Amino acid sequence: MSHLNKAALFKTATLVFLVINLVVRFATILRYPPYNGYVAAFLGCLVAACIFTVFFRRFLNTFFFLFGFSFFLFGFPSIDLQSRLFEITVTCVSLTLFVINCGAKET
Repeated sequence: MSHLNKAALFKTATLVFLVINLVVRFATILRYPPYNGYVAAFLGCLVAACIFTVFFRRFLNTFFFLFGFSFFLFGFPSIDLQSRLFEITVTCVSLTLFVINCGAKET
């Protein structure tokens, strides 16, 4: 197997892992009835920001700046809503960076 095929296989496996991770997290996050509206709004804004950043890469610094505000959610027990929101945020940011890196020209 050539180096190029190994790199493509690794990128594909990484993409599949991140997408499955997001699907599972999105499927299980709306189980907090009093907060479902807030959670859905947060997730909508998060996904919109990720898509916006992929298409307009010059806003990547702002994207990271806003991501920094999510770290107050870190440290809660894993079953708490705050922790689960942080996990989704980190996974979305990871997927965004992965997509941006895959589209970048290699030097």
